[in-house]
Amino acid sequence: MPGTATRSSRNFTPAGILAGLVGLALFVWAVRDAGVQHVLDGLRRVGWGFLLILVVSSIRPLVRTIAWRLCLESSERLPLGEAFTASVTGTALGDLTPLGLLLSEPAKAMLVRDRLDLVTSFSALTVENLFYSVTVLLMILAGTAALLVTFSVPPIVRLVSLLLVAAALAAALFAAWVLRRRRRVVSGLMTWLGRWPIGRRLLLERVAHVRELEDEVFSFSTRHEGRLLPIWLLEGTFHVSAIFEGWIVLALLGVHPTLLMVFVLEYIDRVIIIVFKFVPLRLGVDEVGTGLATDMLGLGTAPGVALAIVRKARVLFWTALGVVFLMRRGLSVRRTLQEAGTVAQEIPGS
Repeated sequence: MPGTATRSSRNFTPAGILAGLVGLALFVWAVRDAGVQHVLDGLRRVGWGFLLILVVSSIRPLVRTIAWRLCLESSERLPLGEAFTASVTGTALGDLTPLGLLLSEPAKAMLVRDRLDLVTSFSALTVENLFYSVTVLLMILAGTAALLVTFSVPPIVRLVSLLLVAAALAAALFAAWVLRRRRRVVSGLMTWLGRWPIGRRLLLERVAHVRELEDEVFSFSTRHEGRLLPIWLLEGTFHVSAIFEGWIVLALLGVHPTLLMVFVLEYIDRVIIIVFKFVPLRLGVDEVGTGLATDMLGLGTAPGVALAIVRKARVLFWTALGVVFLMRRGLSVRRTLQEAGTVAQEIPGS
């Protein structure tokens, strides 16, 4: 069993390489289409302002780390510094591989296992991700409404946006039903799949542990009612800081959009992150998607491509910092990915 995740992660390597090559081709096309000189001029304007961007960008991992600690029964068991290091490192590993959350969250739990057992830390991560996912759904709904009501968009964009709203609403309603009725959907699905020969061996022995994890999630709001508002505020701060960062970058690029435009651009970026999470670092898709978005909003293509490149540089900084954190612990990226894959098999429901 433990080796399964490791082998699976290796099997993703060709897909990751192919996605990377396609992303590189898209990146080159986006820069050339926007005009190499226009993009370079914009990046030169950013200059030392990139340090300000890094400072603002630190708010996001910090608030989600604080939210993670609030989702623990006792946050004192996990110091903020260690939690922040694990959060940055786990996110970096998720950005480097096509597996995304399948490895990043188990990696975070693995990196703090000297403080917390795996189930405890992963349960808290699951709860925090649920809060975050709700705010993302709200962001998608509000962003889509702002885009369709305020701006003139092509029919295909309007159709895709409406489908996105429908999917977000369906997901929100399903999640609300599951949480309100306390439906054990995951363990129920595992029980059903366990009726088949393959599923019986892989899943049935873990159903009881998954039910325990589901009960932890369902009872969190009743056990810690006083923490709900702070967690919601922290998750909201995540999105506000992202919008603020986008405004700063565009201002440094010499573009002065309205706050509504920046909000829509952040919404589009969030959608790109969700849809193309399997592309390492979202190479190419960020540049193409953001360039098309700024052009659609009347800002031109070059600012969007430059904005995406600046964001990419920011992601690379935090990814490199995560690798540094690993090296300080005497770990390599490859070894940590293998261990995270093993942990993913040990944690119930992961």
